[in-house]
Amino acid sequence: CAATCVGTECGIKTIQTAFGTALSTPANGYQSCKNPDLVSIRIVLNEFVPKYSDTIFAYRRPPVLLFDCNGVNHLMLTLMKKEMIKTKDGTFVNQAETVKVKDGAVCTFTVRTEMSLSFVDYTLFAGEQSSRKSREILSGNANGTAVGFHQFELLQECYLESLARYINQGINGATFYSAFYSERPTIQRKAVDLLQGSNINAYSQCENLYFIERYALIAIYLTAYDDSGSASNVVENIQKGFMDRPQCSWPVVTCDGGNVVQIDLSGEKTKEVFGVSFNGTLASEIALLHKLRSIIGGENEMRSYIPSEIGQ
Repeated sequence: CAATCVGTECGIKTIQTAFGTALSTPANGYQSCKNPDLVSIRIVLNEFVPKYSDTIFAYRRPPVLLFDCNGVNHLMLTLMKKEMIKTKDGTFVNQAETVKVKDGAVCTFTVRTEMSLSFVDYTLFAGEQSSRKSREILSGNANGTAVGFHQFELLQECYLESLARYINQGINGATFYSAFYSERPTIQRKAVDLLQGSNINAYSQCENLYFIERYALIAIYLTAYDDSGSASNVVENIQKGFMDRPQCSWPVVTCDGGNVVQIDLSGEKTKEVFGVSFNGTLASEIALLHKLRSIIGGENEMRSYIPSEIGQ
């Protein structure tokens, strides 16, 4: 497996068949990887329309597909017309290849078409095709000189399992998973990034009994400042001052028996803690604080209605 192999020849020319097609030249990758601790990424080539010659002396060269995670190449493949094209109309559609990667890995996916002027349309999914947990990560295309390039950090499976029921399934029409990889990260994604970045401590691990409340608090305070231009400062303050200790010790939170019973959104307290007064909106995640009894909100500049989710 790419995530565990340490040899100098790891994965070199080991793939004889890819995307349902026998290859004349072996590709680099780890098809035989069976490590149960790794997660699956499924790469689907929705359409491949070549515009080049397969001859070695041609100016236009075949497109190249590259998939790397945590700085290690997991798949490198040349898309050859003579191998890939099986249809009479000269196209290649809906073929998939599965790659095993570390949970939470940082990955890049590239399709280089600038030397071939070809068209390649693709979609990446997390999970096996047969799994109900399969989720779209991203989709795109490379067309001629427009190279397809994407970088993303996988959401850890335990976070998805714990939070999927609480986060809206459609953000701007996107799926739950792909919404996290939009060009403009959502508040939910920023909150999960903070949790995932600090999960070496027990407080941010999804198995923690109060994990959902921790997520909710981060989302609440990020939303409070998201429209104020100070969100980046709030993220930094939460990361440096809050993530290494339990939420019940945070200066804006009061707990009873481990559960949050009061949060302070007052101008005085938020200026003291974050250096700026609350002037954003109140996140619907406040409904996840099931034991919440009171909200201190004096002297702030709140600009929204109380979320209808409170009390449900």
